[in-house]
Amino acid sequence: MTPDAPYRVPNNAGWYRSYALQRRAAIAPPWAGTPAWAAGAACLPGMARVYAGDLYLVRPDLTAGFTAAASFEADVDAARRPLWLRVGLAESYAAVPIDLTGAALTLALKAIDAAGAITDPRPKLICGTADGCLAVTNARLGGVAEAIPRERARRVPAGTYAFDVVATYPDGRAERVKFGPLIVQQGICP
Repeated sequence: MTPDAPYRVPNNAGWYRSYALQRRAAIAPPWAGTPAWAAGAACLPGMARVYAGDLYLVRPDLTAGFTAAASFEADVDAARRPLWLRVGLAESYAAVPIDLTGAALTLALKAIDAAGAITDPRPKLICGTADGCLAVTNARLGGVAEAIPRERARRVPAGTYAFDVVATYPDGRAERVKFGPLIVQQGICP
């Protein structure tokens, strides 16, 4: 699991977002075994090839085949349009949903410095499914909605924070399912 990119929120309005929780998986895409793109190879309309793990097809609107250029990026027509269409993204097979069936979620926020070290061990915010700030919207597919009301957000001083979301399952197992930096900006309007 990789951390989220910095998420920015004001401290004078509610914080609302939704996401699907996923974990890394070693699943081969269904096009495993498809030949790789190769410079100098004969290419025909509709032909499939793999480049950088992704699946590409020669554009079906072409009226004739061509010989692959010296680099994949150089396979373009006279109008400089790519001759290949990406139809399969390998990255989409690198993650699977986290099943949240029966899980209770807790989000905690702690202040950090520019290097990411926690500067205050006391959480500035703790909330979750118990108080309605987090909701599991699709347990099997890892769907989560955050709805942190304005009254709660106003209590968090402007600054840079680290956040964690922990899922606690009915069997007592706890799993960190989301984390990353959060920047709370000072709101202007009351």
